[in-house]
Amino acid sequence: MALCQVSSLEDCNAQMEREKAALADLLAAKKHEYDQMRAHYRERVVDLEDEVQRLKSEKLRLVDKLQLPESERASLAAQVGYLLTRKPSCR
Repeated sequence: MALCQVSSLEDCNAQMEREKAALADLLAAKKHEYDQMRAHYRERVVDLEDEVQRLKSEKLRLVDKLQLPESERASLAAQVGYLLTRKPSCR
């Protein structure tokens, strides 16, 4: 009878070891997945911060442009229009 109990305990222990290994593998896979997602979102946050900075700079540029006198704004608009319609020369 005691031999049967020892065998049963050994089987139970072996089963628990297999479950422990499977859970460790699952945890490692989930941690890797989490690390990848975290890196992706960090990159995304950096991209968004760059975009925010670009938009702030553009806003300042436009505010400065709006504060110019009307004659200077008209002259600037004409210059921009000319540059946009001008064909680039090949050298």
